[in-house]
Amino acid sequence: STTDNGPLTTDNSQLTIDDGPLAPTRNAQPATRNFSLTQALRTPSFWVFALSCATFNLIFSAIALFSESILRERGIYDPGVFRSAMGILAMGGILANFLGGYLAGKMPLSKLLAIGMAIVTASLLILPFASSNLAIFAYASLMGVAGGVVTVVFFACWPRLFGRTHLGKIQGAAQVMTVLFSALGPVLLALGERHQGSYSRTFLLMAPVVAALAAGCWFVPSPRRENAV
Repeated sequence: STTDNGPLTTDNSQLTIDDGPLAPTRNAQPATRNFSLTQALRTPSFWVFALSCATFNLIFSAIALFSESILRERGIYDPGVFRSAMGILAMGGILANFLGGYLAGKMPLSKLLAIGMAIVTASLLILPFASSNLAIFAYASLMGVAGGVVTVVFFACWPRLFGRTHLGKIQGAAQVMTVLFSALGPVLLALGERHQGSYSRTFLLMAPVVAALAAGCWFVPSPRRENAV
């Protein structure tokens, strides 16, 4: 057949299913499954991540409130050293934010959080035996780095683990836990000092708990998306 512009030919060899009405169906990607809050709460991952981050907040809030008293108990309080230690802690946290952000794209977040909690464990074992400025600086640097890593993981893990459809509810539930633990930290430390006569013993009791959480983070399986809606 012909048209005013010349012959009209059809090359059937160029026709593929991608050109027809079935193309959108064939090329469509499967929808990503997302967890509801109830489904997320049923996974080990939610509790391991949430409890680890909340426990860090518990420890950090307790130490932040009683830091001067802790150093006085160790007999090494000095205003200049204290200010320097707080500066080291803050700088360590900032640097760890950048490093943690980089590593979050290179390794599983569960492993990264496990490393952060292991660093918290080390800092808890240093502080009760600190007897020099160097030990205080070592504690401050470790706690700062751990805080930076935990913060990155907390804000990055929920969409990666459970999707974004119900992200607000899931992260909100975890955030409530961190707030409650933050409020509980100073109370537990004060009770420990009252009943045991020392802050150091409370830290030594916390250390194996944090170590267990670090192990839990390392081995916890990722949620299976096929179990989501």
